[in-house]
Amino acid sequence: MRIRKFDDFEILNEQIQKKLSKVINWVSNLIDQDDEPNIKTNPKKRKLQIIFVAGLDYRRNDWSLEEQTSALKKHLPNVNVKSFCSSGKCKRGNHFPKDASMTELQNNPNSIVVLFSNGTQFSTRASKLISDKQNLFILEPYPEAASTVRGAVRNGVPPSNLITGNTIGRGGGMLNGSDKTPSKYGHFQSLYYMSQVLKNKYGF
Repeated sequence: MRIRKFDDFEILNEQIQKKLSKVINWVSNLIDQDDEPNIKTNPKKRKLQIIFVAGLDYRRNDWSLEEQTSALKKHLPNVNVKSFCSSGKCKRGNHFPKDASMTELQNNPNSIVVLFSNGTQFSTRASKLISDKQNLFILEPYPEAASTVRGAVRNGVPPSNLITGNTIGRGGGMLNGSDKTPSKYGHFQSLYYMSQVLKNKYGF
């Protein structure tokens, strides 16, 4: 009779150990799940798309759309960049409707947007379509774009998201509080600086 009781105790102990093991695994899984949101919601870890509206590419010494895109991606090799010609027609293929970039933004309002040179003509329009005004960057606008650039700032785009060159032709003096391209960069080379700014801001 004592042996039976001992056997019963062993069986009961085994069942308790199995249940305890399940509880430990369940708690461990809960801890792992609690850690996950910190990774998923970290803005620096989000998978973001960049919509890039390039400058002109048909004048002598202009960079092609591919060259401009490559410069923007210098510090962002793994980021998806969708590039558009600001005039709608690119010198080397890749023709788009002129407002194709804004259609893309309308369909993907959570994107980061970089408007460069002639592409800054879309500043006000982009500021109305984008979800987060902090994700719109205006790089070296040409002088005639001043009104649309100021319109974007009135709509909530931070003045520091405007990056200007050191001459009026590169947006210099257009708006107080703007960032400035380092003097070592020329107009098209400013895309390298823009690439570094984005890397620093989003941690790509």
